[in-house]
Amino acid sequence: LVCQAPVGVDDGAADDDVLLRGACWQLQRARGAGRNAQRCAAVLLGAPVAVVLAEIERRRAHVQDAVLDVRRADDVARADLVAFLAADACADQAVLIPELLKGLPFSVFATSSIDALIHAIESSLSPKASATTKLFGYQAIAWILKGYLAIRDQGPDARFPLLSQFLLASNYAGIAFGNAGCAAVHALSYPLGGKYHIAHGVSNAILLVPVMKFNEPAIRGKLAAAYDRVVHGEKTCTTEEEKSAWVVNRMGEIVRHLDIPTSLTEFNVPKEDLEGLVEAGMQVTRLLVNNMRVVTPEDARAIYSQILH
Repeated sequence: LVCQAPVGVDDGAADDDVLLRGACWQLQRARGAGRNAQRCAAVLLGAPVAVVLAEIERRRAHVQDAVLDVRRADDVARADLVAFLAADACADQAVLIPELLKGLPFSVFATSSIDALIHAIESSLSPKASATTKLFGYQAIAWILKGYLAIRDQGPDARFPLLSQFLLASNYAGIAFGNAGCAAVHALSYPLGGKYHIAHGVSNAILLVPVMKFNEPAIRGKLAAAYDRVVHGEKTCTTEEEKSAWVVNRMGEIVRHLDIPTSLTEFNVPKEDLEGLVEAGMQVTRLLVNNMRVVTPEDARAIYSQILH
């Protein structure tokens, strides 16, 4: 087999793809081939949910500065994902390979898969969501939650027969958020990955419940509908408020059961960095506009304060 183009193993989004195409583009531009030369790169995407994105956050900042010429990225905590806006920064072909997940440590699997779950949740709640994107998002949520229930009841090894299901769920969630976008969880998590090198799935999981509690008054009806959709058998909640609270609490139980941290304590993030986090998070307007409730600096400060204890 002769490889005639870059091949990347990625998480189902455009992260490493952007880096590979950007490098190809830079090389071709130096040779006078022009901007469209980046289409020469055919990238294989394998093993969605398998990549921890903290390192990519750092390298993406360099791509933005040196390749896409968008902005200086000396402060990687403020580096937004402008690379995603490159029109040609998408793989030519994608192949889903569940076998690549078999050797993945459970801790990485847990944080990566919950990132996919958050992709599905945020995109399904996005004001940009359509009936089509919701079909993909809701199915991804159902598959991932079904897998988590198996892991809860049978232990971590229960994931192995379900790797194809998790893989496809991540892909579906990618389709959903690729069109409808993510929101405040991802927006506020980027500074944590860029500056403190906290794995992307971990920072998202830490922020999931605080952001959901903040959003709850604006999405109560949708969370109640989610309760009706996912809870089978005897339903103990009757009012919208009860159903909505049940969903938010269940998200917290999932994070704890997967043994993912729920605060920044173990990452030695000083409380003195609070204002810097607020400033950096509020700059990710591309995602904040998708949040169902407007996030002000005061709101961001309150959310970060909850996880800095």
